[in-house]
Amino acid sequence: MANDKLILVVEDDPHIIRAVSLRLQAAGYRILEARDGQQGLDLAKKALPHIIIADIRMPIMDGLTMLTNLRATTGTSSIPTVMFSANIADKAKSQAKELGVSYFIEKPYSFATLLQAIETALKPDRAPAPNVAKAQGSAMPQ
Repeated sequence: MANDKLILVVEDDPHIIRAVSLRLQAAGYRILEARDGQQGLDLAKKALPHIIIADIRMPIMDGLTMLTNLRATTGTSSIPTVMFSANIADKAKSQAKELGVSYFIEKPYSFATLLQAIETALKPDRAPAPNVAKAQGSAMPQ
């Protein structure tokens, strides 16, 4: 599957970011990596990726704060986002939905689930991400 879609992966665990990046490259995507939310925010503003995959719990700036800043910035406000995290509170899931996250995937996750979430979020007929009250897809608990 060859395509020109650029994915920004924002994750502080070096093993997870490496595994996700390698698998997505094998699936035909171009990848940028960031190790914390601040680095992810800066890269997203410069590179304008087609989609962002981000962990919630990270040092320096967490994923939800990063996403809040992206939604408030012209040019990045409608970038689809898939968030993943382990043992995250319902409040964080609710905040992710309010920020228009396309999918929320709990760790541990299968790569097939992540890939399906990415492909669905990248569909051209998909509604813009910001101000979406209800999550799209079954990966995010209601």
